[in-house]
Amino acid sequence: MAVELTYFGFVFIPIAIFVGFRNNVDLIYLLIFSSIFQAASVLNVNSQFRFGLQPYYLVSILLTASMCVQIIINKGKIVIESKKKNLAIIILLFGVYSAISSFILPVVYNGMNVYSPRLGIDAQAEFGGVALSWSYSNLAQAIYILLNVFNVVFVLINIEKLKFQRANHFLIFSAFVVSIVGLYQFFANYFGLYFPSHFFYSNPTYYIGDNQKIANYLRINSTFSEPSVAGIFLASVTLYFFASSISKKKFSKLYFITAMIMGFSAAITTSTTAYFVLFIGFILFAFFELISAIIKRRISKVVVLISFLTLAIAVVAFSIITYYGIFPEFYDMTIDKTQSLSYINRQLSNVAAFKITLESWLLGVGLGSNRPSSFIAYLFSNIGVIGSFIFFVFLCKLVQFSLIYRDKSLRVNYAPELFFLCVLLGMAASVPDLSFGILWIAIILVLLWGASGMRLRAVGVVATLDNK
Repeated sequence: MAVELTYFGFVFIPIAIFVGFRNNVDLIYLLIFSSIFQAASVLNVNSQFRFGLQPYYLVSILLTASMCVQIIINKGKIVIESKKKNLAIIILLFGVYSAISSFILPVVYNGMNVYSPRLGIDAQAEFGGVALSWSYSNLAQAIYILLNVFNVVFVLINIEKLKFQRANHFLIFSAFVVSIVGLYQFFANYFGLYFPSHFFYSNPTYYIGDNQKIANYLRINSTFSEPSVAGIFLASVTLYFFASSISKKKFSKLYFITAMIMGFSAAITTSTTAYFVLFIGFILFAFFELISAIIKRRISKVVVLISFLTLAIAVVAFSIITYYGIFPEFYDMTIDKTQSLSYINRQLSNVAAFKITLESWLLGVGLGSNRPSSFIAYLFSNIGVIGSFIFFVFLCKLVQFSLIYRDKSLRVNYAPELFFLCVLLGMAASVPDLSFGILWIAIILVLLWGASGMRLRAVGVVATLDNK
């Protein structure tokens, strides 16, 4: 077994270690930034089971180690405020259940036909999958889920030291990095410029879709493994910044311009998933604004203006695509995919996943055993109804916590919840992995968003008592 330090790791590992030793809480902000480098690795292990360690999971390991030291110093005590304790219990239960399932259920249902995570969907669709047996994929997914759960618990333990505003700034910075890298990738291909693919795409775990084209134009995947994955992130942050730009009486040009840049970047991924997220996301946005207007008994002129501008931009983009004659290819690759073999195979993998759920008596076949194309199908076929229900309860409790305690004085208002919902929508369409870092970053943002309001209320109560 050989361990290889990548170019990305040469740069990133010292930064992560420095941040961890300087202030362990700051690792959460680095976690947000590291999540965008899905296709990169800091270390590659070359063995029979070849894999790369993502920057996100290097930071997660440092966070877990830091939390263990913190617990030892506190003599085994974990101090979590009562209103957040239920969230910690539920997510820990989910993590333990999922990890145990990855060891037991593959043995129980050994030989059942599944879609192996290490093989492509198209390669397995012809034969209806491969026979299930326990593998290192199960072990890897068990480790990943526990690390992600520990990240959430770390946030809950140190929530008083963490600031949502700072997390928001890191999300903005991360979004610009994805957009800039993606735009440079697009123009580098067009003008024949150098692009450091060996730096951004060093992870052997993933298929890297950095050469997909439409009418001789490159579909960007930026720092992610595929255009559809990049599209989910870019579409979700587009809605995040769009909602932030008009969430208060004073319209923010900076947030709106940022949203337009992210929206353009999402558009040139030519990802159906990205367009789906944008479309449904704007419907959710309009719904939230309508509810707000009903409660406040007024309709914002800014909402009407921006809706008109968004429609105008969509018309202009459509006109450009049509004028330059790339609409047929654009249509084939983004809209009319229902006749393609790849699309059919993905749907077959989802149907097979629900069949696996039924054949396993609703228990699933263990985390890391089956990989369809939809997140929902992935949950049910791997951790079954019980695991999926626990995760669903956690998500509901998380959103409830955020809606009750969020700081309404901040500009972002309901933007974190909208970002979170958009990520879930995109994953339901085409990113099945529970280990997807952006999902857990969205969860952490919503958690910090709720905690910011709780902290403000506590300060208000103390101030009131002092005045008395």
